[in-house]
Amino acid sequence: MPPFRNYHIRGELIGGTLSGALKKLLAGEPWGKVKSLITGRHVQVNGNLCLDEGRRLTAKDVVKVWEQPLARPATAADVRLLFVDEHLVVVEKPAGMTTLRHAEERRWPARRKQLQPTLDEALPRVLAKKLGLRVADDEQAGPRTRRQTGWPEKRQPQPKLPRVRAVHRLDRDTSGLMVFARTPQAEQALVRLFSKHQIERAYVAVVQGAALARTMRTWLVRDRGDGLRGSSPLGQEAPDSQEEVTHIKPLDTF
Repeated sequence: MPPFRNYHIRGELIGGTLSGALKKLLAGEPWGKVKSLITGRHVQVNGNLCLDEGRRLTAKDVVKVWEQPLARPATAADVRLLFVDEHLVVVEKPAGMTTLRHAEERRWPARRKQLQPTLDEALPRVLAKKLGLRVADDEQAGPRTRRQTGWPEKRQPQPKLPRVRAVHRLDRDTSGLMVFARTPQAEQALVRLFSKHQIERAYVAVVQGAALARTMRTWLVRDRGDGLRGSSPLGQEAPDSQEEVTHIKPLDTF
């Protein structure tokens, strides 16, 4: 039996929730089982772990149900700051964490976002802790209490979270260093450098077998047919494809 089952969203499943679609796809399974598959980290949408049973599905979505649970999602505790000054922040992004919240998800309630935090949302609190700022946790602050007189208790003003500005991104499953701007001036300068390819990027990977020094050229598309971004067998004939050149250099053998 394969370790997972793949489902392409079609017909009446389009526009429905993830839990509702799985209830129909996994015929005979009770609601409790369907929801436990989602909360128990058995379900991916477009190659990404999904813990949100209320997620609305589209015609392009691919749902994968795994027999065994996947690794837990990264949290703010996994984010490491490597450099901070008044202009920028260099941070190590953990694998499994999305760099930016998608536009259609930005209006989600805070508790829904916390199921799978993004780096741009986690970083301000990590930075605030580094800077010694005591910022209230909105989810734990609770309602304002009242004195016996019936008047609301006066609350001390809390420092605002430091703002960070994304200037590039890394794929969800890639770990590595990222830079965020802290000022509009730094943001403009960094965006200009990235757009002109004046910032070098190096990727280090451990591979099985013997890696050879070579240059690889491929054509990338947003959806290679299974909901994931990757190389297209159609090459430059693929719609909206982008040429990618990678130089490979072995560093060591083990």
